[in-house]
Amino acid sequence: MILPSAGASKPLAESPVRTVYVTLIGRYKYIKNTCPRPKCYLTIRVQVPVPRAALQPESAKHVDFYWGINLVASGPEPAAPSTLYLENQVTTSEPIVVGSNKYQFTVPIRFTVGQDAYHWRWNICTQANAAAPRSQRRTPATSARWPGDRPTLR
Repeated sequence: MILPSAGASKPLAESPVRTVYVTLIGRYKYIKNTCPRPKCYLTIRVQVPVPRAALQPESAKHVDFYWGINLVASGPEPAAPSTLYLENQVTTSEPIVVGSNKYQFTVPIRFTVGQDAYHWRWNICTQANAAAPRSQRRTPATSARWPGDRPTLR
């Protein structure tokens, strides 16, 4: 139901009740980003603002981490990867409520580049139904990270 104003009782439009999925846009910060070669280490802190009423159910959702990297043996930095793959071995920390309307978690990542030039991208996704068994949580319902030039998630 859409009302023309806060005090209105007659709706402008009505429709059947439907579930709507909203993309969560998290703010992120690299709290560790070092590459002493041949290995690189990242730790990403993600803060997710949500309405107060949604804080508990949203922070309880499992987070999937997608990753892509392009390496070249010599030359300048390669192009960004166009496909990101689900990385089951990357796990996030338990979410911590950091206010009445946001929570945060961290994602530690370690990867090998050797002496190659590299370009990486990542994405995080939460699932539509936190109560579903983990085996049924494969299709991303909400995501955050790459506006515009969005890579394919697999």
